[in-house]
This record gives sequence, structure tokens and C-alpha cells, in this order.
Amino acid sequence: MRKGLFTKKIVSYICAVTMVFSSFAGMNIARPEQVSAADGISVPIGEFSVTEGQTDTYKGWYAAETKITTSDYKYAEMTYTGTGEAFNETRFVFADASGKTLPEVWFATWQASKFVTVDGTDVPVATETEQTVVIDLEASGVDVSKGFEGLHIHAGNSLTGTVNITSFKFLKEKPGSGDAGETTADTPDEASTIAIPELKTIEVTEGQTDTYKGWYAAATKATPEYKYLQFTYTGTGDAFNETRFVFADASGKTLPEVWFATWQASKFKTVDGADVPVPTAEPQTVVVDLEASGVDVSKGFEGLHVHAGNTLVGTVNFSDVKLQTTPEITKTETPVETTEAPTEETTTPEPTTAADPSTGIKLDDELSGMNKKMHIDKLAKNSKDEVFYAYQGWVTFKDLANKDFKYLKFTYTGDITNFRLQFEDKKGNKQGPFWFDAEQDVHFVTADGSPIQLVGNNTTVVIDLEASGVDMSKFNNGFHMHANSTKDAAFDVTIKDAVLYGGVPTPQPTTVAPTTKKPATVAKPGTASVKKATKKKASAKVKISLKKVKKAKGYYVQISTSKKFKKVLVKKYVKKVSFTLKSKKIKNKKKLYVRAKAYKLNGKKKVLSKKWSKVKKVKITK
Repeated sequence: MRKGLFTKKIVSYICAVTMVFSSFAGMNIARPEQVSAADGISVPIGEFSVTEGQTDTYKGWYAAETKITTSDYKYAEMTYTGTGEAFNETRFVFADASGKTLPEVWFATWQASKFVTVDGTDVPVATETEQTVVIDLEASGVDVSKGFEGLHIHAGNSLTGTVNITSFKFLKEKPGSGDAGETTADTPDEASTIAIPELKTIEVTEGQTDTYKGWYAAATKATPEYKYLQFTYTGTGDAFNETRFVFADASGKTLPEVWFATWQASKFKTVDGADVPVPTAEPQTVVVDLEASGVDVSKGFEGLHVHAGNTLVGTVNFSDVKLQTTPEITKTETPVETTEAPTEETTTPEPTTAADPSTGIKLDDELSGMNKKMHIDKLAKNSKDEVFYAYQGWVTFKDLANKDFKYLKFTYTGDITNFRLQFEDKKGNKQGPFWFDAEQDVHFVTADGSPIQLVGNNTTVVIDLEASGVDMSKFNNGFHMHANSTKDAAFDVTIKDAVLYGGVPTPQPTTVAPTTKKPATVAKPGTASVKKATKKKASAKVKISLKKVKKAKGYYVQISTSKKFKKVLVKKYVKKVSFTLKSKKIKNKKKLYVRAKAYKLNGKKKVLSKKWSKVKKVKITK
């Protein structure tokens, strides 16, 4: 029995030694008699890499040159280099002198079980420059009471890169100041600056929503004196407006996110009090005032998380990112303007007081974003979806609007049936969406009461926001634009000359004759009800029976294959409560649904009931 155990143990040691030699050819492993307690007990490790596509991978067993059987070795000195992010996915699993494995400990600064150095800081991220640190094993949560025989290494969890540990040894004594083994990682040239070296390119590709872009550690932990963040950047597309930083203080606690988008309530402010300019192809350098941006600097920082993407696309390239105690520059450095547009548009902060309602706020400049062409491709014939939805962008009121701004005027070309706006307050709360299509439950009304022409050709419309139900006393930060195409048609709309204003609306629609007097207000009729709907499968006719609504002049009826009416096949105004609707589109359909609204007349205009009837499934027979 004892002979068998001895044989197994000898075999295991031979395998372990063979694996080390095969992985690291040419590496010297000292004999026990060569080891000095003063020099420490080495564990030869070497280089390991994590390639793209790997998840958690075992990197091998590494035995100490001689087994440590006492609890005296409480420190570990390590010299290392690295590339990529593999260091953040590396963890050690120590084995004590009895062979028992201890809980894993990480190098990633955000992990709860992580290594800390003798001076109480995290182990700096590996770079191409060689660094040496001394780890306090007890402070890192490692049980030293039974000594060590070596360690297992695990690495990889979607991150890639290489780590090269050129020296690792257990130490008895905590090194004194200037002794071998003291942390010698490169520090910034100036004590007033701490670099965040890995933060470089943030890319958001089409189809991504909110995506995590990674953790970026400071070269060394920052104290509360580091109140400024300086960086140089370029960019394309709209990704910058969807980028936000989440700082982690020195204890690892994450702070509330802060955005670069100018319309967000929690946004970065530069030292000169301006918003961070949108990136261009030419480099810009800014210094962000963290305190003025609402970031808690009281506990310092160990780094930051980056999130980006929410339907917008593009790339942001950061360089020379660093925390500072004193700003190097006091004014945003913008690139030389190469277009004919005046540079004041991007360098001069907008006024913080409300604009004159009679003059209005122009929404058709680059900052506001309403002056644009919008397009969504037509759905493919074999698509399972009924609509192709796409976000069309944000239109900011530039912190200038209030309840006095009651009218929205713009000129458009195209079909705005599937176009809608969603208003937002400064805290991100939303109202809407409001449609231009009067058939929708929540829709806009014009300033003179005339119907909105859904298909326009250089057509101007004036929307009465107050009459439409928009609360501009609260939701006056701006609005989001949404639209969709269908299987039948793409969405193509061009908007220009947009303005938000108050007072008496002087502009009038160009394609609808203005009226000198609004028609008398007519109360909306009650809600309709579908009593019965039947159809033979091969037929193109549906027989429908409605419940009579008091004082209604007629009814507006829709038929769809979707219970949520994502696509309407048939729509018709009728005057009777029992009728038949005919259309080739409903022939041979297996499932059909009907809904209706009652209407009254206000002059020649139909006033529809506020709500649709309950959806009624059509009974289909052979």
C-alpha cells in the first residue's frame, strides 16, 4: 500500500516537471541546496497567452523549487510584463504543503479576491515595460499557515493577450525601503499625473445596443487630489453621444455613470464650464472637471468602466488619458475649422437662460439634429416581422425651452405616417410617443385645427404642442425621433427649417389653406364595440357588426393579421353599424382581427373616439 502511494507520487512529480520543461524550454530550475532563505524560494513560471475565442483555460501547475512547510513565507515578489488584457483574467490557485488547493486570487482590480501589494495598492496592469511588485499574501486573503508547494494558474475569459512572469518567489521578510522586491513599477514623470494607458478605441457597430467596453485601470491608484481628467480624442459617427464612463473609487466601488452627450443630465463639463465637444477627424484635447461633472472624488480612483452604444454607431479614439491634480490646459483645444461653418458654433457655450419665445429656438442645426434625411429600408418579402423599427436621433432644445414654447414648426418631404416624437425632461423621464397620424391614440394636432397632410412635398406644418397634450412645463429638454418602414414601403422623410417657439403662431402650412377661425370644439364620441366579425376562408369579404355609439355619425374600421395591428390590411370609414368590407388582401388568411373607432363631425373634419374598441378576432369558416 505504502509502495503504491509512493509510486503514484513519484509519477505525479515527474509529470509536473516534464510539463514545466516542455512549456518553458531553457528555463533553469534550481536545486533545493541552491536556494537561500534570504533570496526567497522561486517558482519558475514564464510566459502564457490567451488567444481569441478562449474562455476559462488552465495554464498549468508550477511547483516551488523546494516545498515550504512553515508559515514564515508571507510575501511574494513578482517581475512581469504583458500585452493585451490577459493579465486581468489571470488568477493563481495556491497549494499548501499538504497539496490542498486554496481559493483563487485574481490580478483584476475589480475582483473581490485580488492581490494587493505591501503598500496596500493593487498590482499594476501588465505593460511592455518590466515591473516588479511585492505582494502581501495575508493581506490578499491567502492562507500562509501551512506553507506552499506551488501554484496552479488559470487565465482567459474572452479577453486576449500575453503575460510573461520572469520571476516569482516567496519571501519571509517584508522588503524595506529600497530593498530588492520593493514595488518598482514605473510611475508617471510627474507626481501630479496618473495615466490610464489602456483606454484607446471605443467602437459601436450597427445593431449593437448597450455594450460594455471594458475596464481601464489607472497606472496606480489616485488619491482625492486628482480632480481632473485630461484626454485627446477623435471620432466618427454618433458613438460619442452614447459613450459614458463609470468610475470606480479606490475601494472598488462604482460611481454613477457620466455621459458625453450634451442632453444628458449627468454629463461631463470641462474646466472652462463647457460641454465636451463632439469629436471630429482632427484631434481635440479637453480637461474634464470631475467635481463639476458630479463625480465623487473624495475616495480617489482605481480606474473606470466604459459603456457605449444604444442604436447609434461610430468610433471614438482616445489617447493620452490621465488623471491630474492640476489641469495642464484651462480651455478646450478644438481643431482648426475646415468648413465654412463659423467656429463659434462649437466653441461658444449656449446661454443658460430661456430664449425669446417669439424668436424661437432653431432645431435644424447640427447640434439639434432635426435638419436631416431619414431612411429605413423596406422589409424583405419573406420577413416574419410586420415593421422595421429604427431610432432616428435626438433633438435637443439646448436648455432654452420652457412652458412658453407651445408650437413646433418644420417643413418636410415624404410620408410621416410612421413618424413619431417622444419628449423628455432633464431627468430622462419621457412623454409620448406622439404620432402625426390622426388614427393613432396619441397624436399631434395643428395650430389651426386643420388635418396633418401625411404625405408632404416641401410641406410646412405647425403643431400646437399644448393642444396635443405635450407638457412643455416639464418635458422641455428635447425629443427623440422614431420611425418604421413596412413590407409595403420604405421610410424616407426629409426635414428642414425646424423651429420651436411660443406666442401667436404666424407661420402657416404651405399646402393647406389657413382658416381665420378654429371650428367649434366637438366632444369625442364614446368608444366603439365590435359585436361580430365573420368570413369564409376563400372569400375576400368580412361581415362586421358594431354596437351603435350615441351621437356618432359613423365608424372607422381596421382589419389586420396582427392582434397588435402592426400592419393594417384594410381601413375604411363606414356610416352603418352592420356592413361588409371587401379586399383581396384578406383572401385565404388564417387569422384576422378587427377594431373600430366611432366618429363625429366638426364641420367637415372627423373627430374620432379617444380609444379603439377591444380587438375582435374574425371567425373564419371553410
